Amino acid sequence: MKKPFKKALSLFLGLLLTAAMTVCVSATPAGEEYLLEKEKMSYIFPQNVVVLTPDTPINSSDWNAAGIQDPAEYYQRYDALSAAAHFASPGGRYNVYLATKTSMAVSSIFNLTAANEEVKSAVMEDCERINLNEGFDSSPEFVEIGDYLFVANRIHFQNETTTMDEMSYMTVMNGVSYTFSSHMYGALEEGDLDFIKMIVSSLRFTEIMDTPQKDTSASAVFRGLLPLLLAVAVLIALVVYLKVRSSRLKKRKKQIADGLSEFRSRRKALEEAGELQESETVFLNKTVHGDDALRRFAVFHSYRKNPLTIPIYLIAVILSVSIVVSLIKRASDHWFWMLLFSAIALYSLYRLLTTSKKITRELLRSYQKYPNRVAIFSFRDDSFRLSGLQANGIYPYLQITEAYETKDFFYLYFGEDHAFLVNKAGFALGDPADFSRFLKEKVGRHFHRR
Repeated sequence: MKKPFKKALSLFLGLLLTAAMTVCVSATPAGEEYLLEKEKMSYIFPQNVVVLTPDTPINSSDWNAAGIQDPAEYYQRYDALSAAAHFASPGGRYNVYLATKTSMAVSSIFNLTAANEEVKSAVMEDCERINLNEGFDSSPEFVEIGDYLFVANRIHFQNETTTMDEMSYMTVMNGVSYTFSSHMYGALEEGDLDFIKMIVSSLRFTEIMDTPQKDTSASAVFRGLLPLLLAVAVLIALVVYLKVRSSRLKKRKKQIADGLSEFRSRRKALEEAGELQESETVFLNKTVHGDDALRRFAVFHSYRKNPLTIPIYLIAVILSVSIVVSLIKRASDHWFWMLLFSAIALYSLYRLLTTSKKITRELLRSYQKYPNRVAIFSFRDDSFRLSGLQANGIYPYLQITEAYETKDFFYLYFGEDHAFLVNKAGFALGDPADFSRFLKEKVGRHFHRR
């Protein structure tokens, strides 16, 4: 990079630099091939050139040959510029940076030299967009250098405090863009322009792959759309399922409400007539709602209550990722769909991993307020009584919307999200096997084993 120096000082430093170069210079000699293996490039320079990369050891003599005293600063610069290589004249008077980039747009171009006019026109339009920014003035044009086609672009930037000049050559090969640039504050000189032209002219790609041909057959289009079609089909099926389920739940709620109203009315009439006779307790259970019991219920409610929960989330993740990958492979510019399905995949994965933890936190926070976390269930023929947990009451079995039996618990659901926990180890009267048969008889097809 050029800095403003006084003429005498510039001459003095130049003489010192020349003397230093004669003592210690590590550069690629003129006429000798230099390979950049990662970038699949080789160079044969007509003059000595120092080549630095992000992998150049910090103690390499090449830094000194390029006039660089602080390599650490240049490692940061290479990272900021996405630089794959830095070409410098001995002493560092002239500098050219090579930046590489991959993207869907670049992949669709693949080989600028072999591109058709439509692709070239789109590339030129993209390069000219920089002129829309305040203070920028550029003049991009296509130029053939050696065997390759480049976009040569002289860019000037100026505002109230800064003036900058840049010369760049950009090409695309094997789905990767390569941009050679030289820039400085003030104005580039002829030596700068000649040096970058020399670097670009010395380039030879060691591997040139054939441009992938897009398969536009009906079967290929169908394969490309298949993930999206599957996602739409799953979405439609989910909407239909939720609608049918909602209709059934409404019907069930009405039946429960009507049955509960009849139960209370009949009980009240018997009480008023003095004819109410309480049936005997056939099962008595004491369940402690400790932290472990609540955690186990949270896991059950999140994943085991509905066996399709985990598969549905996994399918959502797999389908969404498949669609995003398919769009990327086709070098699609449908950013909205890629972002949408990426969000669906991340959300589904998040729900899959965190739902039970969230429910556990809510339960622990709620039950910590209870002075007594012991529930006593008295199951009778027509209903069951509950005492403790600030939920004393009489509940007819028709209020149980779903009942589940697991290895250690019975879960009696009153609606979608509210359930009573009955520990199998807590029976003081009766045993779990008999209670399982009893419960199944009371709730019928709404009894499930998990």
